[in-house]
Amino acid sequence: MRDIWYADNRDLVKWAVLLNLAADYDLAAVVQVGFLRPGSEGPRLLCDDKEVPFPTAVWQHFRTPGRVTALTAGRKPEIIVIEDIFDPNSRGLYVSRVLATISQLKHNPKAVLLDPDTGIAPSVPKAEHVTPEEIRAFWSALLPGDWLVVYQHASRVFHWRDAGRARFANVVASAAVTTFRSPDVALDVAFYAAQKTP
Repeated sequence: MRDIWYADNRDLVKWAVLLNLAADYDLAAVVQVGFLRPGSEGPRLLCDDKEVPFPTAVWQHFRTPGRVTALTAGRKPEIIVIEDIFDPNSRGLYVSRVLATISQLKHNPKAVLLDPDTGIAPSVPKAEHVTPEEIRAFWSALLPGDWLVVYQHASRVFHWRDAGRARFANVVASAAVTTFRSPDVALDVAFYAAQKTP
């Protein structure tokens, strides 16, 4: 997830989905795996045509993913944001590190959100995707009662929601898949969720 996209309308839907799941299934935690890819430079701010400083405090307030933990501070579910930087050239290392972190958590049951920029790779993965193999690794590591949730942004395919759901369902095999969306807030995003059963 690029930091520039954090705290937009899609995040409103994302956290509404996650907190609804947490309430409905009495989840102890929500773990956001951000696949974080910070922007290369800070944004420019122009006054007429002259560049002026963009206050760091403003950028950090609105574009720091870890700030979402305050949403449920002191109550369930605890929000845990994994802010490891994602290097698409070392995908396996990133997944291994994150899975090691998740395995140390004592929060059960929990929801784990895979939150790349655009969702599940349709074929050849780019930096903004999560691959089916990576989804499978997270799914395998979950405990019974845990949920896996994947962010999916609209693609140029007409039935993009159905296509993404099918890719997700293929990975989680026999688990029931639920699709969340909010056409009133962000028409171009869906979330696929499945609960691990014994």
